Amino acid sequence: MTTTPNRQPEGSPAGGQFAPSAHAEAAGIVLSTPEPEAIQAEECDECGEEKETSGTCLSCQCSECGESLSDGEGWDGLCGNCADAKEGEGQQIFDMSLTDADGETVEFSVNRIDDGHYEVEDDEGDSVLEFYHNGDEEDHLSIQEAAVEELNKAGHQVSDEE
Repeated sequence: MTTTPNRQPEGSPAGGQFAPSAHAEAAGIVLSTPEPEAIQAEECDECGEEKETSGTCLSCQCSECGESLSDGEGWDGLCGNCADAKEGEGQQIFDMSLTDADGETVEFSVNRIDDGHYEVEDDEGDSVLEFYHNGDEEDHLSIQEAAVEELNKAGHQVSDEE
C-alpha cells in the first residue's frame, strides 16, 4: 500500500501556507474614515440664492415649463410664453342658444383656449368638449358652426336653427 505524503507542512494552520491566521496590525498604522469635505451649495445664475442643481433655482423658473424668468415677459411665476397661453385660456368669446332634438333651447358658451383652440361649456359652466377651428378668430359665425358640428359628433344633437 502506498501512502500520500501530507502536503501541509507541520505547524502551519489548516488550509495550507496561505491560510488566514491571527496577527497584530502593523505598528504606527491607524485606519480611520476620512472626514467628508464640506459640500458647497451652488448659487442660482439669476438671483444668487442657493440651488440644488445647475442653472436657476426654483423661484427663478417658470412653474409650468421650467424656463428662466429672466426675460421679464411673464407674470405670476410663468415665463412669457406660458403667461401668454394662460391669458387666453378660458376667455369667453360668445354664448349661443341652440335647439336640441326635443325642440328645447339649450345654452352653451364658447371659450378661446389658445390660437384656433376652443372649448364649449354648458349652461352650468362645465366643459362639454374642445375643438380646433382654423378660421378667423373674429368670425364668430364660423366658430359657432364648427362648435355645433363638434357637439353633434359628440352626440348632443343640436341645431343653430330655431
